Amino acid sequence: MKQFFFFALFFLTSSNNIYSQDHRNSYSKAIEDVLSLYDKKQIVALGENHGRFKESEFRLQLIKHPDFSKTVDVIVVEFANPLYQTIIDDYVNGKNVELNTLKKVWQNTTQVSGVWDSPVYMDFFKTVRGVNSKLSNNNKIRIIAADPPIDWSKVNSYIDFEPFSNRGSYPVEVVEREIYDKNLKALLIFGSQHTELSGKGFTSRLLKKHPGTIAIIMPPAFDEKEMQLLKRYIDSPNTQLIDLNLNNLGNIPYKEIQPHFRFNGLLKDAGQFKLFLGFEKDSVVHIPESINNDEVYQKEKKRRLKILSRN
Repeated sequence: MKQFFFFALFFLTSSNNIYSQDHRNSYSKAIEDVLSLYDKKQIVALGENHGRFKESEFRLQLIKHPDFSKTVDVIVVEFANPLYQTIIDDYVNGKNVELNTLKKVWQNTTQVSGVWDSPVYMDFFKTVRGVNSKLSNNNKIRIIAADPPIDWSKVNSYIDFEPFSNRGSYPVEVVEREIYDKNLKALLIFGSQHTELSGKGFTSRLLKKHPGTIAIIMPPAFDEKEMQLLKRYIDSPNTQLIDLNLNNLGNIPYKEIQPHFRFNGLLKDAGQFKLFLGFEKDSVVHIPESINNDEVYQKEKKRRLKILSRN
């Protein structure tokens, strides 16, 4: 047991050290602009590039803003399995949850690559827990898992996996049931392909039934090519939320930013806003060696990968 607590302390401390650089002042205008969207929208869909440092830091500062908990009821996320919703609820509401139990939330999703092992996702849950610790029970933020509820102990072939492979439909059901039916305000955090009005995006289905209720924010640039493109349209290096209907950036072809996606519209056709976190290139937050060295977990990952490869 002592060994477990040492590991938990090391994991949480090392994760927290990643965010030692404080951008609260530089992010404040963009955060205020995001929160102001709720004046007219019920939902803000914040697309992400997985595992990025600055994007994660921005989200954490957004959640920590004193007006966030006064405005947003629920955060719906891609990186969690609904089978463990009770564990999520217990953890963010301050109950004692062992780390090995909590990790099941993101390690047992349909995604077998280990993408959610990045410390940014653990830090997300930890941040919501910290914010909730200062709020009354009626005002606590809830995190709702929206990846299909797969039980890997019952998956031994691709046929077993197939019912959980449609990751676009399940979030629609979750948002309908947990947000629209309950008349709550929500932040959605998913990979940008899921939130944008292009390709695999599920927001288009929600907007057909609930027009005008969602603000879609495209994620910031993270590679040099997109940075150079943005420099042609953005005058100030300051962090900001760009309205694509007011900035000429919205009139460029979507393929200039995402050449591999099958969408032939303009950037503003995929989302209404673009989050800009400066011209400094973002970085990937690497997975801790402790996870890479977890033989039981890595063996199970290989089993799942083999199932999905259909070999």
